[in-house]
Amino acid sequence: MAGRGLCQETVKRYHAPVHLDAVLQLVEAANEARLGAAAASGAAEATLERAFGCSRHLATYGTLAPGERNHHLLAPCPGTWTRGEVTGWRAARDFPVFTYAAAAPRVRVFVLESGLLVPHWARLDAFEDPDYRRILVPVFAGAQLAVVANLYAAREQVPPTGAND
Repeated sequence: MAGRGLCQETVKRYHAPVHLDAVLQLVEAANEARLGAAAASGAAEATLERAFGCSRHLATYGTLAPGERNHHLLAPCPGTWTRGEVTGWRAARDFPVFTYAAAAPRVRVFVLESGLLVPHWARLDAFEDPDYRRILVPVFAGAQLAVVANLYAAREQVPPTGAND
């Protein structure tokens, strides 16, 4: 793993300064489109992809993280691992689960940046189904929005349990 936080090079590479509220609206619209919402379109995700290279980023909090039991599934996707934070909460079922909420406290995650993720999304989605769905989430490095990444969140929202690391 290279580095403890999202490097400034990653932060600068994809986007000029943006207003967080605008990014949150785009993330919400993109996630609705992924769920097949009738009124949603892929335009929000396309905008986020141009700005942040979302398809090259995976935020992970559980078994896909470095050193965890399913990390080997990411072996075909070499890249750079960094640390970041996303908003929401963790809980446990048979495996760790995450529920995204823009106004929730932050949870530490690992972020993989790899150009080789794109051909592996379908395989990873199949592995994570039926309990998880891949969504987009803003990832923070300290107070700064660093990137928007894919993350496997609980398909069914899980109430917070109090522990968020």
